[in-house]
Amino acid sequence: MLNARALCPQVTTSLKPGTITSTVHVDDVHVGLPGLPVIDIAGLTATSTSTCTGTSGSATMTLKIAGVQVTVPTQPNSTIPLAGGGRIVVNEQKPVPGSDFGLAETAVHIVQPG
Repeated sequence: MLNARALCPQVTTSLKPGTITSTVHVDDVHVGLPGLPVIDIAGLTATSTSTCTGTSGSATMTLKIAGVQVTVPTQPNSTIPLAGGGRIVVNEQKPVPGSDFGLAETAVHIVQPG
């Protein structure tokens, strides 16, 4: 089961100095998957910025796993292990194929074993 409330995406492009910024806000998400603990996310904001010289990304949120609040790391591609062998990757950042500078920002990536 997945429930999400108040999804608000925004993209801003500026020709001078050649910047594109994508931001998404999600008020709350409730995830219940077989074999994994219940995951609750609140106040999620993910941002990706690309310029002619580089990229940056960030993700902030409040995270609860099985009802217990968890400290969310700020480093890109941080992993939080889950009971049952799964994991959550927060602030997942991957380069955009075929671009000089582009960044795909995934705030929360839940990986289930199997």
